[in-house]
Amino acid sequence: MTADQCDFGTPDDPPIRWRYPCRNFTLTDTHDVEHVSIGSWFACDACSELVEVGDYDTLIARVLDRSEQRYAHLGPADRAQLRLVARGHLEPWYAAFREHRDGPRELITEQHRQDADALFDELREDD
Repeated sequence: MTADQCDFGTPDDPPIRWRYPCRNFTLTDTHDVEHVSIGSWFACDACSELVEVGDYDTLIARVLDRSEQRYAHLGPADRAQLRLVARGHLEPWYAAFREHRDGPRELITEQHRQDADALFDELREDD
């Protein structure tokens, strides 16, 4: 993930324009691995509109449809299984986002981009 990528969508989504303040949280996956979300989430226009109306089912379907293009070489049964697994991954993340969201969306400013870039640089240094 980069500061220019939609946190709800795919790498192929249009540029981000919206920032959602969010408290930090941790999720544990089915393999007992902890994943951390730090700070704000960023969204492109299309994903932001779905977040604003609370239509997370359509948001997940949008992400899965856009991701499926990468897996066109798989057969229908494999793509269907992949969609189930991906949905199972996205649902808890979006639920945790809703629980930890900390205010209304904001149009991204250049300062937001600089702050996010600095945070990503700091996180890369810690690896």
